[in-house]
Amino acid sequence: MDHKWFYICVALMLAILGSPVRANEAAQEDEPKQADGMGEFCYRTILNAEKMKKEMAVKDRQIVQLQYDIEKLILGKADNHWKDELLQSYRYTINTQNATITELNNRIVDLKIVNQIAINFETIRGDLGRLSYLDDQQFNDSVKFQLAKVVKLESDVETITIKLRECQNLTTDTTIKEIERKIVADELLETQSRLSECNTKLDNQRKATRCSSFGYENGIHEIQFPGMSPISVLCNGEIAGPGWIVIHQRSIGDVDFFKTWSEYKDGFGNMDGDFFIGLEKLYRITNYEPYELYVQLEKFDGSFMYARYDDFVIGNESEKYALKSLGKMTGTAGDWLRNQENMKFSTLDQDNDDWTDGDCANKYQGGWWYKEISGSNLNGKLLKEEQESDQAMHWGESIALKAAKMLIRAKN
Repeated sequence: MDHKWFYICVALMLAILGSPVRANEAAQEDEPKQADGMGEFCYRTILNAEKMKKEMAVKDRQIVQLQYDIEKLILGKADNHWKDELLQSYRYTINTQNATITELNNRIVDLKIVNQIAINFETIRGDLGRLSYLDDQQFNDSVKFQLAKVVKLESDVETITIKLRECQNLTTDTTIKEIERKIVADELLETQSRLSECNTKLDNQRKATRCSSFGYENGIHEIQFPGMSPISVLCNGEIAGPGWIVIHQRSIGDVDFFKTWSEYKDGFGNMDGDFFIGLEKLYRITNYEPYELYVQLEKFDGSFMYARYDDFVIGNESEKYALKSLGKMTGTAGDWLRNQENMKFSTLDQDNDDWTDGDCANKYQGGWWYKEISGSNLNGKLLKEEQESDQAMHWGESIALKAAKMLIRAKN
């Protein structure tokens, strides 16, 4: 009786396991129809593994394309707009791959269950081997077939696991950060290149010896002359073209030009208002290379006139900063500086004029290359209205002028 129930239990186990104990015609049916119970589970698992293989092949191709795109980006074959779009595309692609990887990890958990199934099959086969009276060749073949499927699935699981690890090594954050670092590095190199160009221009300007280095730009710039520390000069490109240095400017009346020798030597005033550059600077500049002189005069009626001399040079202090040369004159104001050519400079405390009976600087209330009769006196008094006065700032006739500028420029 006990043997009978034992046989019944074995038959139930075979039914549950889907053992092929049917007739030969059942063995000729399609394999999917045989896969009921545990066999059907193994069959579905195999199909899933095959599907996973195809998905991994697609991901492999996407990874190759992604690597190609990254190399294109690193080689700088895309502009900034393309880089932004590509970064967005990479983020979307990588997020999608992460979701797929999560799904594959979940499937791997299912596949690992198959490993346990294989172990169970081994146990069952061992038990059945002890039942010699059930030594059915068809049963043994079926069990071996199922076990072979389990081994194949275990191999597929290992392959998929390796692929997943390779995918995970190409992490989202790392890829994006590397691309962003490359973009930032390229932008930094471009910025450094522009900064270097700007520094080169600034260095050239710092070493400039002429206002022509600054084109038509008006303003105060630093210029280097031989034998002198760099000096600040007022450049003007509006009155007579680029390259002019303003050496004398009067229009406001905020500075008294009745000064001492020392003050005229060093210069005085403010380049934002009325000023004189200084005789020592003027000597060094005009003796460095040939210069021309431009005198602009404004009347109280708003009209302008000018005088231009093509060879302006003064001497050094031991020569009393004499007006050594003027050259040829052109213009609308008249040649009223010619009377002062070759004359020494005089101030309120140094009388170097040719007037034996008097002192021109004190008579005309200024500092100038006075001779005996003053044909011009641009450092005289700056009056508020037009009137006749020998002490007024004038050119030619002793009629007060509203404003005056003296400018010099290198001839070459």
